[in-house]
Amino acid sequence: MFAEEQDASEIAGDISDQMVIEDRRAARRLETFRQLLAHIQACVLPDVGFVLWDNSTVPCDLAPDALAFVIADEGVVAALVRKPSFHTFLNLWVTSRIDLRNGSFMDLPARRPKERIKKLAKHIDKHLLLTTVARFLFVARGGPWPLEKIRGDKARADGSEAANKENVSYHYDLSNAFYELFLDPEMVYTCAYFKNWKNDLATAQRDNSTSSVASCASSQARPFSTLAAAGARSFATRLKITAFARMVLRCRKSSSPTPRKRLRG
Repeated sequence: MFAEEQDASEIAGDISDQMVIEDRRAARRLETFRQLLAHIQACVLPDVGFVLWDNSTVPCDLAPDALAFVIADEGVVAALVRKPSFHTFLNLWVTSRIDLRNGSFMDLPARRPKERIKKLAKHIDKHLLLTTVARFLFVARGGPWPLEKIRGDKARADGSEAANKENVSYHYDLSNAFYELFLDPEMVYTCAYFKNWKNDLATAQRDNSTSSVASCASSQARPFSTLAAAGARSFATRLKITAFARMVLRCRKSSSPTPRKRLRG
């Protein structure tokens, strides 16, 4: 009995020691990455900050209303280290593991450095960069990775009826869980109208719909094709202007001259 208790105690002690070691490694990874971001922020992106998964910021005195990238966990860094691609970034973006606080990507061009990135990259500390890469190289990348289910080049392209049916089903027979990643609460699949860049997507979609209806209301004297073009912005907008469009058609039919009968020879 005593031997079993001793074995259990030793196992618990080993697990505790392993956890302490891993915590220290995680702390070193975080500190190294923080140093690299501070270095990059000073050299390349002085007007953009970073918020890390422990709620620390780069720079340390980052203002609450400053434009900043938010990184949710260290798996984000590990994923970008192992596969630094736009596809990796999109996976991280749609799952909110990378986010942009107090702005949008439209705000980044105005904050880009005056010098070329390639020229500025020469000033980046290569030793610090390689040290960071080495420490994150074998860290679990976490998840989820919804875009990895996309077939890409594996899609059938032989033009057969079976291939067309398969491709249509692949692209459109999706659950709302996919579209909720990037559409507004009303699931409107169309362009949005941002009157103010601080508006959220739902507000921009409502403004777009309102703008379309107003455009139709102001085009009573124009050809009906104008109405159709305006209404084609989205299915939701077409539903809202259907009643108005029918009224315009009735008015035009009632005001149009009676067509003459053609005489047969």
